[in-house]
Amino acid sequence: MNKKFMLLSVFVCTVLTYAKFDEKVIKLEESVITTDNFESSIKETGANITVITSEEIEEKGAQNLVDVVRMAPGVIVSHYYDSIRFDVRGAGSPVHAEKNTIVTLDGIPIKGDQITNIPIASIERVEVVPGGGGILYGDGAIGGIVNIRLKKIDSFAEGKNYSGYITGSASSHESNKFGIGVNTKITEKVATSVGYNSSLKRSDKRGDEYGDIFSKRKNFVLSTKYNLNSGEIDLRYTRDEKKYAKDGDVSEDIYESDSKNPGNISRGESYSNDYHLGYRYDLSNKTQLYSYLGFYEKKFETHNPKKGEIKHEDDQEKIYGKVQVKHNYTESDYFMLGTDLTKEIATPQKEKKLDDSTKDSYGIFLMNENKRGKFTFLQGIRYNKAEYNYYFRNREPIPTEKWSIKNKTTYEDYSYTLETRYNYNDSGVVYGKLSRDFRTPLISEMRYTVNAEKLNPQTQDTVEFGIKDYLNDTYISLSTFYKMTRDEIYYSGEEYSNFPYYNIGDTERYGVELFAERYFGKLTLNTSVTYIYHKIKESKFESLEGKEVPFIPNWKLGFGARYEFTSKIVGNMDVIYYGNYFDSDDPTNIRKKDQGDYATVDLSLSYNPIVDLTVTGRVNNIFDEKYATYVGYWDNTRQYNRGDGRIYTVEATYKF
Repeated sequence: MNKKFMLLSVFVCTVLTYAKFDEKVIKLEESVITTDNFESSIKETGANITVITSEEIEEKGAQNLVDVVRMAPGVIVSHYYDSIRFDVRGAGSPVHAEKNTIVTLDGIPIKGDQITNIPIASIERVEVVPGGGGILYGDGAIGGIVNIRLKKIDSFAEGKNYSGYITGSASSHESNKFGIGVNTKITEKVATSVGYNSSLKRSDKRGDEYGDIFSKRKNFVLSTKYNLNSGEIDLRYTRDEKKYAKDGDVSEDIYESDSKNPGNISRGESYSNDYHLGYRYDLSNKTQLYSYLGFYEKKFETHNPKKGEIKHEDDQEKIYGKVQVKHNYTESDYFMLGTDLTKEIATPQKEKKLDDSTKDSYGIFLMNENKRGKFTFLQGIRYNKAEYNYYFRNREPIPTEKWSIKNKTTYEDYSYTLETRYNYNDSGVVYGKLSRDFRTPLISEMRYTVNAEKLNPQTQDTVEFGIKDYLNDTYISLSTFYKMTRDEIYYSGEEYSNFPYYNIGDTERYGVELFAERYFGKLTLNTSVTYIYHKIKESKFESLEGKEVPFIPNWKLGFGARYEFTSKIVGNMDVIYYGNYFDSDDPTNIRKKDQGDYATVDLSLSYNPIVDLTVTGRVNNIFDEKYATYVGYWDNTRQYNRGDGRIYTVEATYKF
């Protein structure tokens, strides 16, 4: 399978490069905000950026962010139980990937469990930036950035005072989705948006005497924008409610023989509130101010219908804010100065006698860009301080004498970037950069370490070179990188079945990412190739040195085709292959490297009977390929969580 897809990708790249056609899509001019929170273009950024637009999302009938992002080079996105995880450039297994990759909503970092709350119909575009982001976003930008941009609420056609959408879908296993959004112009300066979305996803696995396996969500969003003479104010409130019953892991013999077995089913429900205030203002024609302030809270409980118990888990709260100023001191040169803060609070429910565990982060950063002829030079530096107040968990392997003992820890760290771009012609740019990024431990990691040892922050040095251009009217984006990560934070699963955290040592990764796209009349072909070599280079544990980092395939290959049958009917096909990897909890590589090595094929067909109506049929994993989203080891056997099989979906979206 591996060799076949390698040959296919090489062939497609060759064809894309040398075939002839008359049409051309200028991807280099796509606008992005991921790199500095202000508008720029792909060409003006030293990164292998992938942009997925709302038109592409709608045309393919994407049901979630996995469907949206899975073709992007350098990224492995997957369903992890009832959430979505992004592994960017080998950031790690689904357990660790979200800690090493920052996901933002309109440039604002969000927590992992907020990702699934975002209605697909409200997304304007998704920007994927492998590598970088450490200056602007700071803590956690080890792998890269995935930025989700929402549709503007004041973008009305001339003469219209309102717009919106209604969308609904039905999928196999009695799953469904419904959404409605309405934007209204109240005055020439004030516009508001109201959205409601609900979804029900049922698993094809068996339930139990207490019901099916499902995830039921309700989402409500209220936004208001006030246009100033030289800026704007944004207010947004989001309410999300979820009730679920999710499957557990099953032993290897069950995984191989009974695909409908759910293992132990866990149940629960949660709700969250997110309040956000944003402010943009042009202080002058050369100086721009951008700032935001927000508050997020989540309450979560688990249900045990057999015992009739409801257990309240730790409440979560986050207070966050940022202020940054961009000043153009010449026509082409600028500097940007900013500061941000985040306070995270975990309120214990099981151990109510304990105080909150908190993490307070403060950062200050500076970026400067100069253009000299065809050269552009970018420099950036950030200082960050993180202060923790926390209690160790009352659970082994934490020594009993440290149970419920309060601890204080402070980390100070920095990141920097040096970047050079050279525009060698009107369409082509080459770039090189050197950067340092870091991530400090989460509160949950600090509270549960091997023998209560103190975790060190994780730091990473990266060297990257890349090129973006049109060759014979084919868009090509190619990058190669080397990353040295020190004190990588992982969990121990071999000796301790409860998975406490520790620093596995220094790891290295190097790789190549290629994306190419070309039109042949009504046919569009694209291909992506990602290769990542990775190993644990040095560790205080001899058994780890020289071993591969678990759950990271060396190869990810993608092939996409789009065909315009008529002006109203368009078909799409995406084929993605993932290479082998070791189990998630096997950093010593003692078990076989026989996970992965599978391919999935997705098909979609969209029909536009009228301009504002799109009807889409979609089949995910059409050949019902078997794979696991998680593989671990306990009870003397491998444990698996099976990924989604074949899913049929029909969706209709009407815009007004």
